[in-house]
Amino acid sequence: MRAFDLRRLKKDAKKSGMRVVGNFLIASYTRDVISGFAIDPAPSAIYLWTFVLPTYDDLPFLHMSLGQRVAVAKGDERFFCGMHTEYVENLERVRTAADLLIYVDGLDFRNDYSEWIKYISAIRLGDFLAADATLKNLLALPMSSAVQRRLDAIISVLKNGGESGAQHLLETWSVQMARLVGGSSWGSGR
Repeated sequence: MRAFDLRRLKKDAKKSGMRVVGNFLIASYTRDVISGFAIDPAPSAIYLWTFVLPTYDDLPFLHMSLGQRVAVAKGDERFFCGMHTEYVENLERVRTAADLLIYVDGLDFRNDYSEWIKYISAIRLGDFLAADATLKNLLALPMSSAVQRRLDAIISVLKNGGESGAQHLLETWSVQMARLVGGSSWGSGR
């Protein structure tokens, strides 16, 4: 039964114009931001989460760190047959690095990943003064090894290649994201 539910969810998502990557359903993919829904098949139910990620982060996989649970797939509910449009409209408002900064500021939590996103978004925008201020906030928090590794890479590039080198590194990470999700951005969101 659960395998059927997953297949039906993915099929409905494809019909509504989303790209399916594993259990992630991509609703919007621009130069700076990839967003959509994540299917979380827990033992008791299938949960749907939104996710919003920068394309310019060095990610080995998609994740829901900046997401919110929005629905529980039950019985005959057909979430991707109209019920999801409100969420897609909200996700599509986050299209640029500047939009992502606003989105992350609006979240009600502060952790190493949200501060990391603010840091690399400021670099993406070329606002190195804001990046330096955010770096101070980031360094004051407990940091995961994954964020620390990426931070070390950025700091090394800043020392050796300057600001343009850091922006180039973020662009390289964007290319890796395109490979991860099976193609480049859709430009207009679809």
